[in-house]
Amino acid sequence: MPPGAVGPFPPPAGVPVFIERTLLSRPVVWVGAGSETHLAALHPGVLVRLARAQPVDAVQDSTYHSA
Repeated sequence: MPPGAVGPFPPPAGVPVFIERTLLSRPVVWVGAGSETHLAALHPGVLVRLARAQPVDAVQDSTYHSA
């Protein structure tokens, strides 16, 4: 799917949702908002709550662990 085509919430029942833990330190994350031309800016904590996401350490490359 193109970026923005599918919003990340609400997730289908029983589908696990994960968020990379390093994103939680960002002031804003951009998520799909239902069409190819719409995005939504959210605080990562709000995204975790709305998507019922579980923070995980998915990235091992230290290049991506900058603040």
